[in-house]
Amino acid sequence: MSTISNPSQQYPQKFRAVSLCGAVPTPAVGTINSQWDQKTKQQVILWKHVQQVFKDANHINNGDVLVPFLTGDDFEDLKPERISVFPGIVLEVIVPEPLLDTPSRSPPVSAPNSSSSATTLVNNEPVESACFPPSQEIILRQDEPLDEQDVVVVNDILSGRISQAAGLMKFLKKMDIAMDNTQALQKQMDLKLQQVLDRVAIIQKRVESIITQTYELHEYPIPRLFIVLPKVTKRRDRITKPFMRQFRLYFLCECGAHTKTERSRISHDIHLAKHDGYDLDRPDEFFKKYGSYVLTMMQMIKYGIAVAGVVVPTLTHFKVAEGIEAVQKTLDLTRTSFGKLVDETISFIQNQQNPSMVETDNTDDSYGLERLEVLEGADLRQLESYLSIKDRGRVLGNLYRIVTFEGHVKWVCMDHYRENYRESAMQQLREIVDANHGEFSEEYGKIVIKITSKTLAKQFYDAMDKARGIRELDIKLDWDVALEDLRTFESAVSKACIVHLAMDGGAFKGPSRDLFNNGRRFDPIVQLMVKGRVRSLKLVNFDDFYLRVDARPVNGVSQLRVLSIDSKLPFKDGSPLPSLKKILDTNTALIELKLRSENAWAVLDFVTKKYPNHKLDTLILKFGDSAAYICFSQGKIQTVKADLSNFLDLTTQFELVAQGLITGLSARHISTSNGTLQHLRSAVEQNPRLTELVFTTEATNFQHLINTIAETRKNMIAKGRPIALRQLRLQTFDPDNSNTGEDKDVVAMSLDFSDKSIEFDSAIDVEMRSAVPTANSLITPILKKYGWSVRRLVTNKAFSDDHVAVLDNSTKERPCKLKSVMLDVTSLTSDGLKSMDWIIHDSEDLEHLSMEFQELDDREQRIKAIRTLYLYGSRLNGLTLRGDQASLWLDELRNMLPGRNQLPQLESLKVVCQGMQSIKSSDADWLSAMLKAPPQPPNSTPLVDPSFSPPRPWVSLSDIRFEYMEFSVDSWTRIIRALDFSGLKSLSFENTNFALEQLQLLVELIPDDETDVPLKTLYVKNTRLVECKDIQELKLMQAKLEEAAPQAMIKDLWPSES
Repeated sequence: MSTISNPSQQYPQKFRAVSLCGAVPTPAVGTINSQWDQKTKQQVILWKHVQQVFKDANHINNGDVLVPFLTGDDFEDLKPERISVFPGIVLEVIVPEPLLDTPSRSPPVSAPNSSSSATTLVNNEPVESACFPPSQEIILRQDEPLDEQDVVVVNDILSGRISQAAGLMKFLKKMDIAMDNTQALQKQMDLKLQQVLDRVAIIQKRVESIITQTYELHEYPIPRLFIVLPKVTKRRDRITKPFMRQFRLYFLCECGAHTKTERSRISHDIHLAKHDGYDLDRPDEFFKKYGSYVLTMMQMIKYGIAVAGVVVPTLTHFKVAEGIEAVQKTLDLTRTSFGKLVDETISFIQNQQNPSMVETDNTDDSYGLERLEVLEGADLRQLESYLSIKDRGRVLGNLYRIVTFEGHVKWVCMDHYRENYRESAMQQLREIVDANHGEFSEEYGKIVIKITSKTLAKQFYDAMDKARGIRELDIKLDWDVALEDLRTFESAVSKACIVHLAMDGGAFKGPSRDLFNNGRRFDPIVQLMVKGRVRSLKLVNFDDFYLRVDARPVNGVSQLRVLSIDSKLPFKDGSPLPSLKKILDTNTALIELKLRSENAWAVLDFVTKKYPNHKLDTLILKFGDSAAYICFSQGKIQTVKADLSNFLDLTTQFELVAQGLITGLSARHISTSNGTLQHLRSAVEQNPRLTELVFTTEATNFQHLINTIAETRKNMIAKGRPIALRQLRLQTFDPDNSNTGEDKDVVAMSLDFSDKSIEFDSAIDVEMRSAVPTANSLITPILKKYGWSVRRLVTNKAFSDDHVAVLDNSTKERPCKLKSVMLDVTSLTSDGLKSMDWIIHDSEDLEHLSMEFQELDDREQRIKAIRTLYLYGSRLNGLTLRGDQASLWLDELRNMLPGRNQLPQLESLKVVCQGMQSIKSSDADWLSAMLKAPPQPPNSTPLVDPSFSPPRPWVSLSDIRFEYMEFSVDSWTRIIRALDFSGLKSLSFENTNFALEQLQLLVELIPDDETDVPLKTLYVKNTRLVECKDIQELKLMQAKLEEAAPQAMIKDLWPSES
């Protein structure tokens, strides 16, 4: 047993009373918080506290094992008596007899089981069971609709008595003869009934192919059962999409026999998930791709089905949702029935698949069913792209993923999730994960944990087995494990049905006592690959893995699809060690394999020649900090992309380069030394299939690299050699590297080559980040050489007249390509501003223009701001105002810009004071006016010179920042009421006196008329909310905001988020 040695954290220890005679006393359970014991340096429970809760307590057991009192060096019990803490375990307190008699319970009365009888009485006549052929080839037609009598018969059949169809047919024949003694009517009824039964047989056959298929878990990350129903059309949709039929997708809870427990009290028939569904963004495309699948699902809902332990009740008994108002509202069941909505969707799909169906009315009802194929993993992953998803961070449909005992994936609602996995077992697992500082995501069934001893490992394994439902495990056994420890681990993972396993072997150095087993220490890991249910296995920091695996073959059927081994692969006589062959021989269904080797070509050659019929889609070969990504199609190499930490890493892979297979090459560092440039020429010449080069380097190296590639390409074309190179991208930073400094200027350049031509087109993005003028030296040569090709320009305070002059000269010779400009005019003089005017004027492709004005407490800066706003007001997309003494510049801007009419295209407004500023009421009124939508199209003369641009339509603000400001309560009210939520995505009140009262008003004003609120983030760092004592009200406001704006989150509301 491990001890809990954290003095600052108490642990709740749970106890359960058990009497010597087996009865359950009162109280039955109790919880006692631990205390820090200075003498034993651990958390303990005092025996007197146990006796206070459980009178006459005799002793304590952990299962069948006595829990002893802690003792001193003399083996005498410490005083006062105490015991160690057992996190996540309920200890048993043994008492002599029950303190209070508990009444006995009567056994529950079982409801009669309608499925247990072999015959059913109809009008007091026995109807024999009939076997229904499951796989008939039948052609179904819908020439005539069913009449009311047919509907009654169909409902009887589809409500669970399909097996009694023959008997019901006999009964119906008698009824027909009694009503009308004509043989024609009898045959007609027989035919109709047989058509209905045949239709149900086909539906059952097709649904069974969906329900019972064993899915590979890494391929199916989202729910797979769903239906589609017509959507309640909003007025806005009728205006913007007048000719498009709108639909909404609803996921289904896949409950069934696999979710039932012995004492289950809830229904386990498939039902709608407790979620209000998702709008289809592109319904026409959606139905073309998923129409046949959806048609089967809709037929399943309409007629009902019972297959593979799953029951879907008939339409008349199908539960739309129990107590979920959102679902009821989106379905609009007040105007039409659920059945009519189902029929409407079925008709729509059938008409889309075969438009002639409506006119002839004689098309097979099995049209979509006969062609139905079970959705593949790629289809399910693409499904999410068709949905309008607003509930950020949640699993689709609020469903939980579980794994059945047979290894099938099911997505079920919270009720069935809790029913299937006992809450007590889950709580014990939560406590153990928490005690080991791990992470537990119940929705995904994922645990990330580090365990430091055998005892803790055993507790975790037991809890994981009892809780079930854990499908992903990322674990580090942080002690020097022996072979037996790994055998225990392998057994636990197999029993728990883990599907995705990641294991860190950084602590596995090999205990000396286990030296005899050194050559087979990792055999249990190989056993997991072969005999477990693991589909994805990632081994990290496993030193000498291949040397510690027995090379003898192992028997078993592997389910592994993804394998990653982070251990250097040794070679012997030019071939990998036999242990790799053993692994590949037993894992023949792999689709992704990741290995580490200093000879990438040798591994690639070994895999492709030794296993020509492999099923790999991707082979990743790591060498140093670099990697080669090889993609296959039907066993043939399609692409080879080398991602290099340093371009010179490629020189260690000369065999791979010489094969001419490389199609893409990127390097996070490359120099322009003669040797490096020669290697680059050689790589391009030897790989004619190479289509793209991406290099991160200093801007001063750009021209050397461009010249090298252009010259090499020109020579290859002149010699008639094939070359597929189409693009060269150069950048001064790596966008995938989070350590890139924010104070360094950024330049990204793209060169696009024409087919069999030496000409190329270039485009450059420039972002100035450094405020130190000397650090901007790289910007000037880039602008001088390629200023005409700058596509995106973001400047800062260091942008000067010199930069403008260089850019202006460059654009005089060639047309300017500017599409986006963010201009900081702080360091520009009047001459620089005039030159910039002409650059903007000549930029015919300019789509986005933003301005930033700093140091507005300086009069010269205010003059530049007013002048620039006058020229560009009507086309300005972003405006940032910064400075001290806010009253000075806010007053002048208020006189110039009384409202938003003069800035119709403004999307972003940022007002940031230098230090906390108290804002006057009149200035707050102006800020409110800048937020408001104009009551009508602007009829005043915009602040713009007509020679620059014509007036443009008004748009709503999407980004608002008011920071370092203090407003009165009335001013806050006017500002918040002026907010236009129709386009607002980001709202910041950081470093202001924004308080709970303002948050309540803001939440109250968010529209609740079913309009889509795009708000994503509300920033409240260093506001009065941090001083709020009413935590419950804050949580309530947070919940209401997220309910009104499903995509929204409040940033830095709680101290731990900062």
